[in-house]
Amino acid sequence: MNIGNLVLHNSTSDVIWQSFDSPTDTLLPQQTLTIVSNLISNRGQGVHSSGYYKLFFDEDNVLHLLFQGPKISSLYWPDPSLEDISDAGRFIYNTSRAALLDNSGYFWSSDFLVFKATDYGAITQRRLTLDHDGNLRLYSLKETNGSWDWVVTWQAISEPCRIHGICGPNGVCTYDHVSGRRCSCLQGFRMKDHTDWTYGCEPEFSISCKNTDESSFVQLAHVEYYGSDIDFLVNFTLQLCQDYCLNMCNCKGFQYKFSLGTHDSVYNCYPKSQLINGRHSQNFDGDLYLRVPRAGLSNSKTPDDESRLKCSDKVSKQQRSDRVMNSLGLA
Repeated sequence: MNIGNLVLHNSTSDVIWQSFDSPTDTLLPQQTLTIVSNLISNRGQGVHSSGYYKLFFDEDNVLHLLFQGPKISSLYWPDPSLEDISDAGRFIYNTSRAALLDNSGYFWSSDFLVFKATDYGAITQRRLTLDHDGNLRLYSLKETNGSWDWVVTWQAISEPCRIHGICGPNGVCTYDHVSGRRCSCLQGFRMKDHTDWTYGCEPEFSISCKNTDESSFVQLAHVEYYGSDIDFLVNFTLQLCQDYCLNMCNCKGFQYKFSLGTHDSVYNCYPKSQLINGRHSQNFDGDLYLRVPRAGLSNSKTPDDESRLKCSDKVSKQQRSDRVMNSLGLA
């Protein structure tokens, strides 16, 4: 069909199979995403086996992005740090769970997720793809100097290091607009698989649980590891947080963050059983205290570049509209 749907008919012209019912990593205009269909990323650039990222409707009726790695899985979009999903402009009470991209570059979903391509309204080919790096992007086909290229006209996540699983356990993601996204290992760790950052880094040291005097902490400013909190300790001094971690054999370190409250402003402590989803950002107002042997360790930084994708100079903002329900025929 001229919309990109491959349809198989029987002898009486009944549809017995169509490609729109089985999307891979890409959604085309007029192709509906439903509760029984989802997008799965490719494993890597030019590698077409199934990867670790998934776009799907969860049981809360919300369209989510999920990292489902070899050993761990976590939701990372909408932002899981939000106290209420409605703060992301989402709606949980519509159980129809359907979403659609139209030819003009307008996307709407039953959970009130709405966005437009930066070239909304232009007559061109489009596709919504869950890329191998875990970001959901809308592409438009554009001509530049006689060459046709797929150009990003919307993306779900503007900070690439907020995507979970990028650098694996004990890895740290950093990003700047010049060099792009990079992964490195924490001090005292080495890359586990030099062909795949998903497996992260492994320690070059061991820590005894019998003697707390054998451990100390290295402060890493503006480094965040999301998830795997052993506990949430409110209004803890740095020393109390250190003591708490030292007395737990499975504590790999702790996040120490200043929280500005309505009535009180305090430091909170987040002891970690695992160091996953690590990122370094000056926008993060907190530090990681990494548990290390007191005897010292070697520096084993192993930065590496991730491939970068061609993006538009403009990024459209997510919009909410009453067109959601009407366009899906759900009003």
